[in-house]
Amino acid sequence: VFLNTEQGVRGIAPAYREVAAIVRLGPWLRLRRLVLPAILPSVLTGVELALLTAWIGTVGSEYAIGTGLGIGAYLATARDVFRMDLVLIGVLVMALVGYGLSRVAQLLFLRLIPWRTR
Repeated sequence: VFLNTEQGVRGIAPAYREVAAIVRLGPWLRLRRLVLPAILPSVLTGVELALLTAWIGTVGSEYAIGTGLGIGAYLATARDVFRMDLVLIGVLVMALVGYGLSRVAQLLFLRLIPWRTR
């Protein structure tokens, strides 16, 4: 999220900065009217990537450790007893949750930045 935010700040067009200087926007107004709207798409992209990475990391750590009640432990147990049908159900659940997280992030995009299409 930080790297995407930094990239968004760096991507603000110099012309916008010049206009803000010409109309003498104060620091807070410049932040509110120029910087935040300019970096919001980058920040939200970072949030979406962070959500999906956190999901993969959570399931992966449960799978590697093999304890607990999560989907990763479920997959590890199903693998250990050679139940490929249960493994496929676990993979399907993982995919559906990942798709759901991605869809929630997309809806958040549309709500917060309606001028941008995906």
